[in-house]
Amino acid sequence: MPAMSTASLGRAVARIHTLSGRIVGAGFLVADRRVATSASVVQRAFGDASGRPAECLVDFPLLGDVRIKARVESWGPGHGGGPQAVIVELATAVEQTGPPPMFRADDLDGHRFRSLGFPQGMHDGVWAAGAIRMSPSGPVVAADAHGQQLFDGYDGAPVWDEQVGAVVGIIAIDDADARLISVADVLGVDPRLLPNPYRGLEPFDEQHADYLFGRDDEIGRITAAVAERPLVGVVGRSGVGKSSVMRAGVLPRLRAEGAQVAVVRMTGAQSPTAAVAHALSSLLPDDDPLKPPERMQAVLDAGPAVLRAVATKIAEQGGDSGVVLFADQFEELPPPQAASVLRLLLGLTRAAGEMARSLRVVLTLRWESLAHVLTDDNRAEVERGLVPIGHMTREQLRDAIVLPARRAPGLYFEDGLVDRILDDAAAEPGQLPLVESLLAQLWQQRQGGMLTHAAYQQVGGVHGAVAEQAEAAIRTIPPAEMTAVRTLLTRLTTPTDGGGFVRTPVPYGQLPSNERRIADHLVVHRLLVHDRAQDGTHVIEFAHQALIDHWPRLRDWLAADREFLHWLHETERHAAEWDQASRDRGMLLRGRALAYAQHWVHARGESVPPSVHAYVAAASARSRRDRRVRRSVLASLAVVVVAAIVFGMLASYQSAVSEERRASAAAHSMSALSETTARSDPAWAIMLALAAYRCEAGEHTESALVQHYLAYRHVATVLSGASGVIENADASADGRVIAARSVGGLITVWVRRPGKVPRVWHILGAQALAVDVADDGSGVLLVEAKATSFYDVEKRRKKWSI
Repeated sequence: MPAMSTASLGRAVARIHTLSGRIVGAGFLVADRRVATSASVVQRAFGDASGRPAECLVDFPLLGDVRIKARVESWGPGHGGGPQAVIVELATAVEQTGPPPMFRADDLDGHRFRSLGFPQGMHDGVWAAGAIRMSPSGPVVAADAHGQQLFDGYDGAPVWDEQVGAVVGIIAIDDADARLISVADVLGVDPRLLPNPYRGLEPFDEQHADYLFGRDDEIGRITAAVAERPLVGVVGRSGVGKSSVMRAGVLPRLRAEGAQVAVVRMTGAQSPTAAVAHALSSLLPDDDPLKPPERMQAVLDAGPAVLRAVATKIAEQGGDSGVVLFADQFEELPPPQAASVLRLLLGLTRAAGEMARSLRVVLTLRWESLAHVLTDDNRAEVERGLVPIGHMTREQLRDAIVLPARRAPGLYFEDGLVDRILDDAAAEPGQLPLVESLLAQLWQQRQGGMLTHAAYQQVGGVHGAVAEQAEAAIRTIPPAEMTAVRTLLTRLTTPTDGGGFVRTPVPYGQLPSNERRIADHLVVHRLLVHDRAQDGTHVIEFAHQALIDHWPRLRDWLAADREFLHWLHETERHAAEWDQASRDRGMLLRGRALAYAQHWVHARGESVPPSVHAYVAAASARSRRDRRVRRSVLASLAVVVVAAIVFGMLASYQSAVSEERRASAAAHSMSALSETTARSDPAWAIMLALAAYRCEAGEHTESALVQHYLAYRHVATVLSGASGVIENADASADGRVIAARSVGGLITVWVRRPGKVPRVWHILGAQALAVDVADDGSGVLLVEAKATSFYDVEKRRKKWSI
């Protein structure tokens, strides 16, 4: 068992006083407002065991001298005339107190112990140490011969077993010796006091290290890899426990070895650079210029040139044991975001140079997501640092089931139940979260201290536990609110390229009031959890990916809504970019994209968040204004055309006389316009020159044609349609796809077609600084001020953005 500091015991040790203030013994906090002590302490406190009066005074001397009234709540039965445990209930809770780790050990003989008691004349407390011995009448605690002896002031005091790193019982002083009342008997006084040792679907964190069992091999392999490689990728299928091993196993061990650990927490509410900046700045002293996260982000955004200085500064914070950056929930990021985070973290480890061992990065990956982040540039480093984790073996899973129960002494399994769970779990993919969920539900339905076959059957066994937990929560919500429940839960997911869904944190403040109320309700039922992004944003998310993978009702909702959810997440991103760009009208939807958005807003308006409603409404208003302008122009043009026809009829009789004169004037006008537009639109200029020559085949028009011929005699195709002066252009390897950036950032795309007029359109909403067409013509890379996007030419929309 991992050794633990006795500091946690100090927060729990209590002194028991009479109402007049005389100290009569010790005890310790076993649950909220519940203190365990021995029956003999209570007898001394009240002077009359038979009367069992109701009140005494309790304080926690290592936390202050505030005395709280307490009453006897439960008396233990006492086994075979042996010592009894008693539970007293405090009138009020005491801040900073908390139960210590407790453990039921089957064989304590020879274990070293420590205990804090309050003997006469030493009322501030003194530690005693010794060994636990087994006797015919049960376990006893024997102090070291030359150390502090165990007198009445140790009666009721908790016994801290140094071998297992937990409290294993309390001392009961009698005339012969100091007896040990096991912690199982202490908690057995009231089975409601048993702490829940199972996390269910709630995530394991560092504070839960004492409840993580069966993963010593994986923790050792990962820790060894971190010591040797600058980048470590913990890779495995969903549900094998990668995050739990990291959070509750590897990170506590690294901290114990002296490493400085910073966690990169990714949410949809912040950019990858912002998340990394928050993690890095947390390692710096308060007086460092880069301590504010926004300053660190500005430096990281400046590019690779400054990474070496940042990497050196961060590496120096770790001393001899170095710094470890853990990219939490990395495997749940969309591929573009994951690639961006990895590129930045790799850049830091590379920039550290000879200090690489002082700055290391760890992240978790699913096998199926690995291909999305591998590139020619990082493949060697990523693959060299992979540490695979598989499903737990039967014996590992047995430890994960049985050993946490020893942290709740008095909790046990009905005969055959553990093997039944193991048999059923063997055939389940993603077995660990299913088993954890099952165990948490079995604990909730325990009979006294026993987990039963009847409860196992009732919750649906291993395969049905997650769904049953979810359905039980849903049944507590009125049917009239089920539409809002569906909207909330589906919004907390993102579709993946492989056909699945991953959980996605959503800012709590962006939810409508009814969805916030439902979210709070589902948090109580442990389907959702509240969390904080590194920038302080309050977010809500699923408690575990297993709910998405194993809850049939939710899977049906997601399958039915896949197309809508894909559109929604893409449009939410566009809406956020539009808002960040001060609602630039050039970034609004147009054409088919706007029509598609209007369809979804009309069909699923109740499921569309306010930010997307505002974005689509603004685009619709822009479209209506454009239509009004077009109608006005067309109306004016119609008047001009009608007037031209009338005047033409009136002047028809003069046509024979003026035909030659008009043709000459038109030719000269078109020639002049051809010269004016030759630089900005050569294709249009050539067509004007040809038209001028056909109107009047004279020296002037012929000269204009010759000039165009000489200028473009080596050009196969001249394209038209760009607006303004072109500053940057690129083409695919075969010249089929061409993209150009005009002044102001407007992007024009042409697709050439043999024997046909090229297709031409503008990329709406883009404000690019440069364009780069893929060699195969599949898309256009748009380098914008705040992001780089890939525009799919065939689908005419952005495919990804980082």
